[in-house]
Amino acid sequence: MLKFFTSETIALIKDTDKEDREKALKVSWETVEPGRAEKAAKSRQRYLIQQKQKAGESMKDDDLVVLYEKRERVRKKDLEEQAAGAKGKKPPAPAKDAGKKPAKGDSKEEKVKVPVPAPEEEAPLMLPEPDQHVNSNIVEFLNHFKSQRLIEIDDTSSTRKRCDDEKKQIADDK
Repeated sequence: MLKFFTSETIALIKDTDKEDREKALKVSWETVEPGRAEKAAKSRQRYLIQQKQKAGESMKDDDLVVLYEKRERVRKKDLEEQAAGAKGKKPPAPAKDAGKKPAKGDSKEEKVKVPVPAPEEEAPLMLPEPDQHVNSNIVEFLNHFKSQRLIEIDDTSSTRKRCDDEKKQIADDK
């Protein structure tokens, strides 16, 4: 319950900053991987149908079609090759393993190994400032990460030299 005593106009509005950031994040996912939202919706629908099936509820024909629909599997390597092809780069040539026999359980077709291209330079990690967080564990980590963490040992104070017997034993061992 709120009580206001004022001669001015008061406006209450909803802060949509968090929702806007979440929408922008989802849009960025979709731009990086087109069709992602559609796949996510299908996956959610399949999950809900599986829950109905576990509960023993009656299933419609449409639900059964969705439940037993074969999902298209996409490997990460394939996506990287498609992205490289879109940028105008040639995909790497497949390696030749003609002398090897297929392992037990392998199909008769030869498996082609594709070398992974060298990773491009990544931007340096940008961490937020410790005063931007409420969580004490995160603040503690960020303070630790910003602190000087190198341990320096003064090795001049306690130097030990090998005696002649030790030097001779090492030479004999060689």
